Amino acid sequence: MVTVALVHGLAASKHHWHPLLPYLNDVNVVNFEIPGHGESKSLNFDWESTVSKLSTNIPISDHVVYVLHSFAASFLPEIIKILKKSDKIIIVEGIIHIDDAKWTQSEVFLDEFKFENWVKKFRIGGRVALKFQLIGKHNKSDIDLWSTGFKDVNEDAIKTFSKKFIERLKNKEIVKSLMDTNNNITYIRGKKSNLSESSINTIKKYNIPLEIINNSGHFPMLDNPKDLYKVIKSAINNEG
Repeated sequence: MVTVALVHGLAASKHHWHPLLPYLNDVNVVNFEIPGHGESKSLNFDWESTVSKLSTNIPISDHVVYVLHSFAASFLPEIIKILKKSDKIIIVEGIIHIDDAKWTQSEVFLDEFKFENWVKKFRIGGRVALKFQLIGKHNKSDIDLWSTGFKDVNEDAIKTFSKKFIERLKNKEIVKSLMDTNNNITYIRGKKSNLSESSINTIKKYNIPLEIINNSGHFPMLDNPKDLYKVIKSAINNEG
């Protein structure tokens, strides 16, 4: 049996994968929500326990394809520890270099008062920010659904995960973990995204297969889920 494990980005929710789900009707899907995000009520923001929660939802015997969006690439060091030889990792617009984390850096070092104001503005303006990054036309109802996580995310979760995230990027922990994947990894970039040269050079340096999704930016699963599914399907078919 195949399980596709979907992990959303920072301050988002499982709804970011909603357009992709109809294409995954022949596999087991774990649409995981990071603690403090979406419908998750967990207040344990530890990295290893988060990945442990993810793995408990996956049958041990399954061939797993981990699909990590944006911030979720920061879980690579823990996921690699539980990775079986047949498993695959697909990084979707994953942030692997500090140069691509300007949004997170803008809030992580704020004092308590400024951070609370930042969160208030984000809850109101998150939908607009998402809409600005989408490519092409999308229904208002869809954008509303995809934006629900912005309103619900726990502010302590944002702060805690952000600090650890920036620390990992500065220490290049995520980049180092790319060396330990045994060719099990693929990087997906939206053709119209602003991925940094640092990330592109790292992908080339470690000979990581790079797939470009047309008509998409930072959110290929929202802009072009059909083409994103083709990459996932290839990973499913090439198990072992």
